[in-house]
Amino acid sequence: MESERLLLRPFSLDDAEALYQLAKDEEVGINAGWEKHTSVEMSKEVIENIFMKSEQYAIILKEDSKIIGAVGLVPDPKRENPDVKMLGYWIGKAYWRNGYATEASNIVLEDAFENKGYERISVYHYAYNEGSKAVIEKLGFVYEGYQHQSSKRYDGVVLDDVLYSMSKEDYQKRKEAERK
Repeated sequence: MESERLLLRPFSLDDAEALYQLAKDEEVGINAGWEKHTSVEMSKEVIENIFMKSEQYAIILKEDSKIIGAVGLVPDPKRENPDVKMLGYWIGKAYWRNGYATEASNIVLEDAFENKGYERISVYHYAYNEGSKAVIEKLGFVYEGYQHQSSKRYDGVVLDDVLYSMSKEDYQKRKEAERK
C-alpha cells in the first residue's frame, strides 16, 4: 500500500535494527504507551510477537527507503465487536510534524473500509498528547468521549484517554466531500 510519499509494508525480522533506532527514544514510545526499546533483540521480539501477528505496517519514506514509524489496526480492547478495529500509529521523533502519521493512517483507513469491510475504526489518545489529537482531527474522526483513568501505561502511570471513531458511512461521506 502506498501514497505519494510513503510505502506501507509488513514488518520483517530484518527491520529490527531500523526499528530499534527509532524506538530507543523514550519520547516516541511513551506517547503510544510502550517502553523504549533497549536493544535490537527487544525490537526483534516486538516485530515477531506483535507486528507480525496483527495488521501492523512499517511506514517507509519513499525518498530514501527508511522506516520512519508504524501504523496499523488491532482489535479494540474496549469494544467486543470483530468488525471494529482500533487504529494505532507512531512516528520516529526526527520525522514528527511532517504529516506522515496522517498520510499513513489514511492509507490504512482506505484499506480497512474499502477492502477489508470493517464497519468502524476507533482511535484513542492520551489526554495530554496534542500531536496525536491533531492527527485524529485531520483524519476526520468523530469525538466520542473522555475516559478518566482508563489506561495504565507500562510504567504504572494511569492516564485518561480521549476516544474517537469513524464509521464506514463517515468515511464514505468524507471521501465524497473530498471529491467535490
